Amino acid sequence: NDSQFFISLVDLAGRLDRLYTIFGQVVTGTDVVDAIAAVPVNDPRVGVPLDLVTIDSIVISGAAEPAPTGD
Repeated sequence: NDSQFFISLVDLAGRLDRLYTIFGQVVTGTDVVDAIAAVPVNDPRVGVPLDLVTIDSIVISGAAEPAPTGD
């Protein structure tokens, strides 16, 4: 899936196209996710921000145990 990734604001388990992989979960910094979610978008169905949103740094690390999938 190239080098892009998405931060979803809702649980997409079982609803995501098979071409995409859920590979993580935000465990700290949810205030940053909330700030990104508050940026006005072109159309709620598409969600392209009207103002540029960039991530200056990110830490991705392994978890002690996987998060529940809701199955």
